[in-house]
Amino acid sequence: MESSGGLPYADFKLGKDHYTIATQLTPEDFAFLKTFPTIISLPPPYTNWIVVHGGLDPSKPLMQQSAEDIMITRNIDSSGPTSETKSGSAWFELWATKMATLTQGGNSPTGGADIDFSKIQFEKVIYGHDAGRALQLHPLTKGLDSRCVYGGALTAFVLPGETTFSVTCPDYDGSVKDD
Repeated sequence: MESSGGLPYADFKLGKDHYTIATQLTPEDFAFLKTFPTIISLPPPYTNWIVVHGGLDPSKPLMQQSAEDIMITRNIDSSGPTSETKSGSAWFELWATKMATLTQGGNSPTGGADIDFSKIQFEKVIYGHDAGRALQLHPLTKGLDSRCVYGGALTAFVLPGETTFSVTCPDYDGSVKDD
């Protein structure tokens, strides 16, 4: 965090809501938040699943994903990961293509020219931070942002069973602006 003025990444947009919360945090609070992982791998029997905030860059090995990309990625364009959805392709579509290339009749990635999956046994990703597209349920990716903050629903993905459960957001007050 220190390399970007204490913010999570260089182009972090600190809006009024973020600023209000940030000014109330102590240095200990910040230190605690910095200990959280950007990628969560699930325990057996769900080791083929990982959880990220935003998305992944399918062209990079998992351990080379930047925290910024994991937090903001919605699309991949010619310059790489972006939070914009008007250019490039949805990262989860590229992910599905990459996994289809790497899996040949099996349930886990088996190799590839630019990604070493020999020690990484995941292929499915749960993510959020894509309210514009809302709920996105695909075979290898589950986008759970169902627009609760904008008056939509809050959605959970339940393992085992790979089912979703949604509840409406009755306490939505309209104070959050679409980004």
